[in-house]
Amino acid sequence: MGRFLRRSLSATFALGLLFVSAPPQSVAAVDPYNATAQQTLINQDRAQNGGLPALAWNNCLATIAQQNADRIAAQGYLSHTNGPTLDLGCLPGATYAGENIAYTSRGIDDAQVNTMFMNSAPHRANILGNFTLVATAWTIASNGYGYIAEEFLNAPVPAVADPFRAMLTLDAFGRLHADGSTLPQATTAYWPNWRIATAAALLPDASGGYVLDGFGGLHPFGAAGPAPATAYWGGWSIARDVALLPGSTAAAPSGYTLDGWGGLHQFGGAPAIRGGAMWVNWDIAKRLVLLSDGTGGYMLDGWGGLHAFAVGTNPMPPTITNNAFWPGWSIARDIALTPGSTASNVSGVTLDGYGGVHPFGTAGAVQGEAMWPNWNIARSVKLSPQSTAAQPQGWTVDGYGGLHPFGGAPAVASGGYSLGRDLAVQLIEG
Repeated sequence: MGRFLRRSLSATFALGLLFVSAPPQSVAAVDPYNATAQQTLINQDRAQNGGLPALAWNNCLATIAQQNADRIAAQGYLSHTNGPTLDLGCLPGATYAGENIAYTSRGIDDAQVNTMFMNSAPHRANILGNFTLVATAWTIASNGYGYIAEEFLNAPVPAVADPFRAMLTLDAFGRLHADGSTLPQATTAYWPNWRIATAAALLPDASGGYVLDGFGGLHPFGAAGPAPATAYWGGWSIARDVALLPGSTAAAPSGYTLDGWGGLHQFGGAPAIRGGAMWVNWDIAKRLVLLSDGTGGYMLDGWGGLHAFAVGTNPMPPTITNNAFWPGWSIARDIALTPGSTASNVSGVTLDGYGGVHPFGTAGAVQGEAMWPNWNIARSVKLSPQSTAAQPQGWTVDGYGGLHPFGGAPAVASGGYSLGRDLAVQLIEG
């Protein structure tokens, strides 16, 4: 049986129930993109209310939403007809559907309508409900009023193959949680109830890698061999990040660790570093990334500043001047480079603590990231192997371990979600 919660929003509210059966129909294609501003707002609402999973776009629902928006705009008032009944026919296995409709005298105003819906208990229940799919549509009436329909559906979502070989979320105790279809990795370090793990890195073949503790120790996982000696500060939690050079193997890893003052420390025979930045007695350095060819990279500070460094005798990467920057406010959290970035064509994104994903270099605009205004809960960002400079796409992870796609990346099931426990430290992917 299908459950239909009828919702209308105007000067008054209407609420009703309709039970309908769900006849089998052909499968409609699922588009993972944030197709409309309203869908993006819906998924942001879900992320901000307990880390609920994002709703995927469905083209069949979009057709029904447009039909309903056209209908209510033509008649000039709100009413429900058979929208959710039609919704149930969009995918086999659908169990129930819901619909929100509204109008505004301002024409298309996604922010206003989203606020209206979220301030109304029954409409909010649909937005935060146990659905898996959504579509929205606007129609402008002849008087300039905007009419919107939102269609929600609970149905099994056709599986989308992970675009990566491995994705893992590191928590502060050193556990690595396998995300999506990634197989669990054998680990060698775990510190229960001690927030000492600060970073991790995957080998280029994604067969394993290393966890970095706050004292600078490296701990292998998966197929990775014993860690080479590196800088170590016993009793002082100052190590911040680790990166492996592209030629690293399980038997011969090499790369760099970053300390909170900006020091870069090579291990495994990695060449010395030129450039970067140092802040003696100031724990402000956050993350580092290497260019795809390992000739250099960038260091991220807490204000969002990007500091280029060269590996060995290679040329210095270009200075980045169009990055997001918050002087005096340590809100920057992570950095990711577009796959294939080299010194001649640098692009990537940075992440702030509220969830904002900010392009730099030649990267295009970012669409659809999960946002938590005034809540410092975003922790890490990674770009998909399918990401391009023109269209950045990837995932962010919040402190609870929730994974949030942006820019058209597919939804990925989190392997380590823990509501109310701010433990997630970093997302690694390869």
